[in-house]
Amino acid sequence: MEASLPFRIMVRGALVLDTPIVLVLVVGAVDPALLGSIQHLRAYNPDDYPLVLRIASSYTLIAVTPHVLTEVAYFITKVRGSTGAELRLKFGELVQAFRERKPPTRRLARRAEFRWLDVADCSLLDAAGRNDVLFTGDAKLMDQQLRLGGQAINLNHLRDRAWADPGL
Repeated sequence: MEASLPFRIMVRGALVLDTPIVLVLVVGAVDPALLGSIQHLRAYNPDDYPLVLRIASSYTLIAVTPHVLTEVAYFITKVRGSTGAELRLKFGELVQAFRERKPPTRRLARRAEFRWLDVADCSLLDAAGRNDVLFTGDAKLMDQQLRLGGQAINLNHLRDRAWADPGL
């Protein structure tokens, strides 16, 4: 599905990726048909990969946090056999293209959101600067990013708009 975006992206800062977005990029690059068919990826489908890739391709700087990378690594190590080996290789390649932002966990634990968001989510809120865009599929995380005055894109919203208007 090659869909145009339902909005214009103003690329000034980095695109900061949440765990599911990195997973879609890694798995989609190996075999998009795996999206929706393996554990931890049941909420995604093969049509998500080109949509995520299109967003990511419009940014020159892609940022992640070590907490997100750790979650992604954990999830892909659950895939066994040659597919798991391919996923680990692709993950290693993609990591080379990411800019890693490393907010200290001590600071994350002091955030008000730490009471109701996990460490990886708090790291994203901390790492996303004023001109950056947080790319997630998590409504709570997106809502908090917007409440803090930041920018966010929700994969579910993009997917809903693409399904509602296949001509997008």
